[in-house]
Amino acid sequence: KPKKISTFFEGLKDQLPVVKYLLIGIFIASIMKTYIPPQLTASISQSPLVYPLISLVAIPIYVCSGEDVVLGKAILDVGFTTGQAMTFMLSSSGVCLPTIFAVMSFLPKRIVVLYTTGWFLFSIVTGFAYDILFYK
Repeated sequence: KPKKISTFFEGLKDQLPVVKYLLIGIFIASIMKTYIPPQLTASISQSPLVYPLISLVAIPIYVCSGEDVVLGKAILDVGFTTGQAMTFMLSSSGVCLPTIFAVMSFLPKRIVVLYTTGWFLFSIVTGFAYDILFYK
């Protein structure tokens, strides 16, 4: 029985880094919902240029462990479309700076550029296509 208890607490300790990032995501989402007026996002979200802008904003943000869900919901709540939230979620998890730097440590620069460009374009096209096909 003591082995099970120590295993439980070991597993709990392993999850602390995840909880930290989830709390950071909740904090950022709360700030967005509090300080970004829906009228502003409603007018911005009408432009097709918002997709690459969202993707660029998402790149330096390290989103992991469920933060993308919390931030994606906040993006929807402040007036962006589902496709725009999807663009953010894909970009922030696939093209985040820590990922780029980690990949650069073992892959050639050309591959890293292709990887980054591919995720960047994929996130934009996917979000835009979703809104064209399903947003009403």
